[in-house]
Amino acid sequence: MFCPNCGTKNEDDAVFCGNCGTKLNLDDFNETLNAAANETAEAADVANQAADTVDVAANQATDAFVNQEAQPVQGFANGFDPNANQNFNNGFDPNANQNFSNGFDPNANQNFNNGFDPNANQNFNNGFDPNANQNFNNGYNPNYANNGYNQAPYQQQPAKPFKLNKKIVGIAVAVVAVIVAIVAFVSIGKAGVDYKKTAKKYVTAIEQCDWDTAYDLINLPDSEFLTKEALINAHADATGEKVTGITVSDAYSTAGSTKGSATVKVTYSTATSNGNQSTYVLSQTNDKYLLFFKKYKVSSEGLVYKDTTIQVPKGCTLSINGVEVKSNYIKADNSSYGSYYDTYVIPYIFAGDNKIKLTSDVTEDYETSINVSYDESLKSISYSDLSFTDDAEKAAMEKAQSDIATIAKAAYEKKGYSDIKSLVSSEADVEDEYDDLVDDFHSASGSYYTRDVTSYDLSAVKATVGTKYFTLTDEGAPKMRIYLGYTLSGKYKYTGYGSEEEKSGSYTYNSYYYIDYVYEDGEWLIDDVYLNFYFY
Repeated sequence: MFCPNCGTKNEDDAVFCGNCGTKLNLDDFNETLNAAANETAEAADVANQAADTVDVAANQATDAFVNQEAQPVQGFANGFDPNANQNFNNGFDPNANQNFSNGFDPNANQNFNNGFDPNANQNFNNGFDPNANQNFNNGYNPNYANNGYNQAPYQQQPAKPFKLNKKIVGIAVAVVAVIVAIVAFVSIGKAGVDYKKTAKKYVTAIEQCDWDTAYDLINLPDSEFLTKEALINAHADATGEKVTGITVSDAYSTAGSTKGSATVKVTYSTATSNGNQSTYVLSQTNDKYLLFFKKYKVSSEGLVYKDTTIQVPKGCTLSINGVEVKSNYIKADNSSYGSYYDTYVIPYIFAGDNKIKLTSDVTEDYETSINVSYDESLKSISYSDLSFTDDAEKAAMEKAQSDIATIAKAAYEKKGYSDIKSLVSSEADVEDEYDDLVDDFHSASGSYYTRDVTSYDLSAVKATVGTKYFTLTDEGAPKMRIYLGYTLSGKYKYTGYGSEEEKSGSYTYNSYYYIDYVYEDGEWLIDDVYLNFYFY
């Protein structure tokens, strides 16, 4: 029970207020105050729940939520308003003319024209105590009530506009945008490097002869021989067909079980075949998609083979799929076989057909192919597969016609071997043969006779190529034999058996004798000589 004078809470059965001594018999009034207090507490709970709801809404807002007027809540939750016509259902207003249907005395009509003044002597016929004059010297102070009845005038303050800080909203929106962008970026990045999509794209490109795309999707080792042209050559028989019904599923292989690798089975159809199946291993590479995501490429396993050996005659230049093979790929070979051939070891080459071309200054270009289907494949090209060019043969024949004349003149003039040595290969020695030719012009046969040519004429020299195919010297240089036909005539002094006489003679040699040439440093040089200048 609350004291109507000071608002102190007292025991329910107390007769007088323990604080101010006021007689406590206002049962109806206290019930009203208690009900008002309970209503205030309930309204406060509602307000707290509303505040929590507002907080949640504010935290989740992405647009500026400003100038939102807070709606005032009437009732005990927001204070007691004495300025409105009210009954005890909505609070007690002593400043208004009121009819207390359930007030102090429900049996008497009371009209407070000037409001209720607790500081004046008042007589309530049926009020608090009709038998006693009561003076509220200290007034009625409802603010003292424990449950919050407030008689003091309440001035309703306009609710402040609810404003969400624009800066916070901007930051929140920016954070959300960044998160969305990151999620989208990661999703796009992962989709762009999906290994199944890569396998599907590769098979489609191969079947449709889209070599640019196919080449870019293979994880190739570093090799100058793994060119796009080489890939095209390896599939030279492909005609290109549209791919339909292609599906890609996961498969298993030892190579594909390592970290960063995957094995797939690709099933597809073309216009000429159905149910085609291929298995591929794909692996991550250092190539990046969108700067961060490692691309998957088709593994070169089964597409590229290692250490292919190609043997070619010495003196020739080897090219594979249009790429010249440099001398650093030549493997040392100390066998007798190595004197005639160069052995090239190619570290990586595409499976399938690969074009091979041999060229030299003196041979016709030779083209063939090697079909590679395993590591350490071998291809040999014999020198008998090659032939000299017409220009090379012509140059050798002209050289033979010139050389025989030079040699004949030097021999006639009894010049030393050093005078013709410039015509001879650095690897050859034909000094004995030259000495025999000198003797043909100036011979002596024991003590019985001598022949000494006093004049000669070399004519009708005819050169023919004796070897149409490519041959090599022991040192591995290109070699050509030129047969010579010629007529030698002249005069000579014959001395013998005690007499001396001037004689003349002539002899024609019909392409039996020859000069062997070797090609060195861009010219034909003598490797061997088989000639005869005897004409008597």
